[in-house]
Amino acid sequence: MWRSGAITSEILYSTKVDAKTDEDWLPLEFIIDQLEPINDDALTESRTSVDPDTAPAALGRPALNSIGTVLLIGGLGFAIYYWFFYDTTVTVPSTTLFGETIGGGRVHNIGLMQNRQNGLIISAAVAFAGLVCVLFAQFSGRKR
Repeated sequence: MWRSGAITSEILYSTKVDAKTDEDWLPLEFIIDQLEPINDDALTESRTSVDPDTAPAALGRPALNSIGTVLLIGGLGFAIYYWFFYDTTVTVPSTTLFGETIGGGRVHNIGLMQNRQNGLIISAAVAFAGLVCVLFAQFSGRKR
């Protein structure tokens, strides 16, 4: 490790010139030779060490956890809506022909059935993305 602040502008633009060149800056090898190494033990002693047994548990990434929770709940909510409450039927008008009533009631519309299928697929994908975000946020702060 090299001492912080050891390279100054005076060293970089010194008037001492290497014998091989006549430029006004010093070669990198000369600057490195001028620096004094410091003791690595002094650095490790000055750093605070954290005991993993007494350190609080990592919270993960709270923003990712929040976004994942919103996506998961929203995706599940829309999946429930499309599965249970989305109506795919339309009314058919009734017609009386020769005394017989034809039509009436409700029939399934293929377009609405496809909208329901698309809604289920997209909401399941959003819920899955939210689950992945929540799990990633929970496990990203832990040591392996």
